Amino acid sequence: MPSANNTPAVLWISAHPEPSSLNGSLRADALDHLRRTGHAVLESDLHAMGWDPVVRPRDGAHQADASQPFRVSTDTRAAHLAGTQPIDVSASMWSIHTGGVDMER
Repeated sequence: MPSANNTPAVLWISAHPEPSSLNGSLRADALDHLRRTGHAVLESDLHAMGWDPVVRPRDGAHQADASQPFRVSTDTRAAHLAGTQPIDVSASMWSIHTGGVDMER
């Protein structure tokens, strides 16, 4: 994904609660390497945003109906197109779409 000025760009998405963990250390080292090698780095920290990683029927605006199963891909896509996704999902998608994710955190 190139940035506006044609600099290579990377969107780094993380969701780990502990920055001093192995996961956090690998993230920090990788981001440092990317920046040193000339990449524009966009970050999105799902844990810091309070992101809920569990997909539930309500995320797809699915009504509890035993006769119709929750179809994750189909129902969440329909909710996206209808503008009925939960606000945290919509906000995150908008932020990524518009490039408003955390820069150079």
